[in-house]
Amino acid sequence: MRFAITTVIVFLIIFLVAGKLVWAYIDPGTGSVIFGAVGYVIAAGVTFFLFAIKPFKILYRKIFKSGEAKVIEESKKDTKTKGEAEETENI
Repeated sequence: MRFAITTVIVFLIIFLVAGKLVWAYIDPGTGSVIFGAVGYVIAAGVTFFLFAIKPFKILYRKIFKSGEAKVIEESKKDTKTKGEAEETENI
């Protein structure tokens, strides 16, 4: 792996130092295509990240429920049982 990285760095240095001056032209249509491609890549990356992270969030919340969430759930259960008890008394 280290050899591959070193080889890439050496080739980049050679190309940057030994390059010739080149007169080239990129037409405006090409620029639009490049910007569009970059936009699509960014949108795809964000979408992938959001969809890929959701299952991990759900798993994390199931494993590491905070004490506050447990207290809220217990209080909801208590209010339901109290409400059910009041309904049976009224009948």
